[in-house]
Amino acid sequence: MQPLFNHFKNAETVQFSDNVLTILAANDPTALNVAPQVSLLDERFQGLKKLFILDQGNAITAEIQDLDGRRDDALIGINTNVDSYQKHYAETSRTACEALRKLLDKHGRDLYRKSYPEETAGIRSMIDEIEAQTSLTEAAAALHLTEWFAELKTANDLFDTKYLERNEAYADAPKEKFAEVREQTEAAYLTLTKHLSAYAVINPSEAYDRVISQIEQLVESYNQTVKNRQSAPAPEEEV
Repeated sequence: MQPLFNHFKNAETVQFSDNVLTILAANDPTALNVAPQVSLLDERFQGLKKLFILDQGNAITAEIQDLDGRRDDALIGINTNVDSYQKHYAETSRTACEALRKLLDKHGRDLYRKSYPEETAGIRSMIDEIEAQTSLTEAAAALHLTEWFAELKTANDLFDTKYLERNEAYADAPKEKFAEVREQTEAAYLTLTKHLSAYAVINPSEAYDRVISQIEQLVESYNQTVKNRQSAPAPEEEV
């Protein structure tokens, strides 16, 4: 029985390959005369798994999105709070508002809409100015925004760290596209099973029967998942 690879989801192909390798590892590939074929499948699987993680955006990307939202909220909150002091009855508050408004406008009210690198650099420059200029530090304190700017700085620094981590992950990734490596992995599996079947005919043994039976059961399970998915009624469209 052959796997219905053309109907497997990417995650199913990755997991199926992992399951097959687990079965072979427990049944001594060398004794079964398929060690080179298992090694090739494992090599293809490792590349496939790495690309799959990146293809899914991985956990780092999810963290980046969360941290970007966090710093966006801080920027929007700071702008809103500063605007609320424009008509304040106290001159000191209005003066502080003007100073911070000028700073925020310098970097752009829509800074949170900029590209990731532009926003990161803009926020860092803004924070550096506040920390370097006593008048701005005092203006932030006068409008009770010290903690807001601290939150903005923290979120921005965390974002930058995760962004660099993701870039490093992409740089280390194999250059092949996922579809290519998936096809190579499936081909390596088929080569492996052909060798197993051939040796089982040439030199019948309980060891070959056992491992072939385990793989066939695995294939049957995955193929049934595909069949169940294909036979399930399509979800109704929302009106």
